[in-house]
Amino acid sequence: MSHDARYIEVVEIVLRYLEHRDRLVRLSITSLLPRIAHFLRDRFVTNYLKICMDHILTVLKTPAERVSGFVALGEMAGALYGELVHYLPTITSHLRDAIPPRRGRP
Repeated sequence: MSHDARYIEVVEIVLRYLEHRDRLVRLSITSLLPRIAHFLRDRFVTNYLKICMDHILTVLKTPAERVSGFVALGEMAGALYGELVHYLPTITSHLRDAIPPRRGRP
């Protein structure tokens, strides 16, 4: 089995568990996504970036999973360099939502 074929097999297995009912499985899958992106960057960007970013952005909406989403997002940015520029407005919105409002004087 070629390196590319094995990569595709692993990615497909991981993606099957994106919406698993067990929170720990979902958190583990979220943490795996940047590692998968790192191995074959171009193939990942072409074939899997959208589905993985959609997942991470969904995770950011769940307060109990938000931290793992932000960690994965940071690692994804490191693995993919400038490929996340398209997602910056959405990422910025999630950051604003996650930061509590200031109390008292500005």
